[in-house]
Amino acid sequence: MSKSKSSPEAVSPEPVSPEPALLFNPTLLFDPTPAMCADVLALFAGPLAEVRFPDLDRASLEADGAALLAAQREVEALERALDSARAHTRDAAVQLTATSQRALAYARVFAMGQPALEEALGDVRTSEGTRTDAAPKKRKARKENGTGDLLSASDALAESQESKQVSESKQVSESKQVSESEEAEEHPQAAE
Repeated sequence: MSKSKSSPEAVSPEPVSPEPALLFNPTLLFDPTPAMCADVLALFAGPLAEVRFPDLDRASLEADGAALLAAQREVEALERALDSARAHTRDAAVQLTATSQRALAYARVFAMGQPALEEALGDVRTSEGTRTDAAPKKRKARKENGTGDLLSASDALAESQESKQVSESKQVSESKQVSESEEAEEHPQAAE
């Protein structure tokens, strides 16, 4: 009885190489080979090196592994290019910021005595997103009433003053109660 190429061939067991040559690639930053795949590649580089299945053998496994490593090399090259492009973009933003700051300084000198232009320059945001003028624009105080409608500034002020008066009257009332209870403790006969 002859052995068929489609059935596994008997091979004497050899020690499994922990890192087949295919898996060790010092030029890559990251080895994308899944652990199970690395183990199977090691088996087919070691004790199963001569075993061939109908559509699978050591060569086909190593070809798939090489394709994965080639894809990883491409990813890492693209990442290096992306990092370089990002650094270039940051440098260009720094340059634009520096020239914009100079342009703004020149424009401020030019705008002296021109209120409309000075106001427009005051609206320019800084790199932190805040306005460049020293005094921010004043806004009306707005507060929601219980219904979700916005109160006008005068309504909000009136409500605030009422709240303050109620709070002060509660404090006066509590203060009187504390005083009366202290007097009652000091002079128990007067309370009777």
